[in-house]
Amino acid sequence: MTDEQRTTERWALVGAGQCGRRVAAAVCERTADRGVCDRTVLVDTSSTPGRRTLDRVASALAVERSTAFRDHLVTFDSESGLGQTIFDDPGSTTAEVASLAESLGEATAGANAAVYVLGLGGNVGNSVVPRVIDRLSRSTNGAASADSDPESGATGGPARFALGVWPFEYEPPRRHFDAVCGLSRLLRRENGTPNADMTLLASNSRLAEMGARVSTATAVGPVGGRSESNTDEFAWSNDVIADAIRLFVGSGQTPHDTGLGAIPADLPDRCDVSHGTVGIAPAKPIGIGLQYAIQRAVENAFVPVDLSTVGTAHVVVRAPSQRVEAGDVTERDVREAVAAWSSAEHHPGPTGEATLSAVPGDGHTVDVLAFLGGFDLSPLLSTSWDAYETFKAGLIDHAEEPKSDVLVERSWQLEANLRTYCDALDRA
Repeated sequence: MTDEQRTTERWALVGAGQCGRRVAAAVCERTADRGVCDRTVLVDTSSTPGRRTLDRVASALAVERSTAFRDHLVTFDSESGLGQTIFDDPGSTTAEVASLAESLGEATAGANAAVYVLGLGGNVGNSVVPRVIDRLSRSTNGAASADSDPESGATGGPARFALGVWPFEYEPPRRHFDAVCGLSRLLRRENGTPNADMTLLASNSRLAEMGARVSTATAVGPVGGRSESNTDEFAWSNDVIADAIRLFVGSGQTPHDTGLGAIPADLPDRCDVSHGTVGIAPAKPIGIGLQYAIQRAVENAFVPVDLSTVGTAHVVVRAPSQRVEAGDVTERDVREAVAAWSSAEHHPGPTGEATLSAVPGDGHTVDVLAFLGGFDLSPLLSTSWDAYETFKAGLIDHAEEPKSDVLVERSWQLEANLRTYCDALDRA
């Protein structure tokens, strides 16, 4: 990708279900980036929650209310069979999936990359997003391609990132069961071929731990300020994830950026991993040292990560343009800080990749995001596995009931796909 292409890099943001809708709203409320907001789309079974959200963020979208509903909201009939996680029949909803994928393809047209945000413990996003990504990855501009091969796993069009949010540890077993199955679907189609270009993971429990350690003002204030609309127990998660999205998609979008040869949108093409997570260290004083800021971002990873298993790392540093122009933050500084962090952590994977993203203005702080990819998923899965087994046992106990045997068989297949994926990580 050329420098000229980087300055016109544009992302789309798709918020599916309640979790996705809240995160997408937080991004729009806290950013002045027209490129992202213009391509923000909400997906749900009912138009009412989406309309309320769009009413709240209409100023960020800078469009009329009726236009916002038309261009930024996609709904589907909950009776169609979608929105039922593993309990839907993939063969019975082909037309509905095709229609939904076409609508999203049109709504996000012009984007070079897209982030689909969903709650992995829920129904709407957990069922719809894996299927829509599957459909769009074998199409061009939302229309089915005649020469696409559903068995190959080959993708087409913009890079498709799925950002899946893991349920709190205390949530019911059904949610953890759905989370495990949903993760399997994002990583692999049912035939075992790759699905999303990159699956990013965030854990509500992990983010809540971060919130207990760090004050709200220190953690998110300088990056965008706490969203006034997020007043429940998910507020911290929504806000921090929104901040991470802004840092992740912000690099490579404006003429103020100084590229180091790599930007997050390129990750699926550059690294041989299909999943990752991010951590952020916002508003760190420039004089404190970039290596320290990178270490703080890594410690704030959105899921538990064993660093010895990380396959690749990428760092985004966002600094005021006037400080970049003055030489207070340079490409060399960023490269050397990443190399020093890597050496200190004895990091085994590819290192040295980074992006220095300059934003207009003057200031005395930098924001740092660390992407960690290809790590062992066991620490995350272990937080849900007992609950997953509990719910699965209930399915097996009722396997003789109508259709229950089909549901059990489908869950076994999804689990087998996930185990195969994790085994491949161990061998890598």
